[in-house]
Amino acid sequence: MAGRTGIVLALGLTAALAAPTWAQSAKGVGVVTALVGEGVVTRQAARQVALKFRDDIFWRDVVETKKDSLARILLLGKSSVTVRELSRLELREELLPTGQTRSTIEVIAGKIRVSVAKRLMAPGDEVQIKTLNAVASVRGTDGIIEFRTLPDGTPETVITGIEGEFEVVTPPASRQTAMAEGGASLWLAQQPPAAPRVTVPGFTQLRVTGRVRTGASSLTGTPIIDLVALERVRAPR
Repeated sequence: MAGRTGIVLALGLTAALAAPTWAQSAKGVGVVTALVGEGVVTRQAARQVALKFRDDIFWRDVVETKKDSLARILLLGKSSVTVRELSRLELREELLPTGQTRSTIEVIAGKIRVSVAKRLMAPGDEVQIKTLNAVASVRGTDGIIEFRTLPDGTPETVITGIEGEFEVVTPPASRQTAMAEGGASLWLAQQPPAAPRVTVPGFTQLRVTGRVRTGASSLTGTPIIDLVALERVRAPR
């Protein structure tokens, strides 16, 4: 794997995490703490407007950065989300059956860095980062998530752990797995039932390559998916 170009880890993360209480009101659930260059935000059905420093951010907002730009968002006073250039994400909140909440960051395109302060998380609260072909659960974690489409149209998610651990699954959750030691490959076949949870510790990089199709087999009723490959390697420092 020496010939591969890794994700650069030297991304600035200087936003201080706020106190553990955060007023969830008309002022929003987050705030833009840094902005370099240009960004836009789309709020539900409204038109795009320019993103500005200290703007309030709300659930269902779609944030997008332009070329040579960067935006940093403090979310609920617990998570710092750095949006790199030419990136697009959506913020959502879900109520879990337990009564706790899940904050979801969907990376539609590009690269983000997420740092979650574990000491500020309530018991059972959860932060998830979703792409088209992967879901990463984070708690007390710092890392980089990139989603891109390869030249042949294949989607690829690259998750690089910096501190703490990511727990990664690929939707839908019905797979058979086999893993080679030494950081090689984890293959997801078309057979149920085990849903793999791949741990990505600090300074480890996981590549999720392939597309998960929707729909089910007319014969078995099981989900139909393309072959998905996961490759875990040591990330460059």
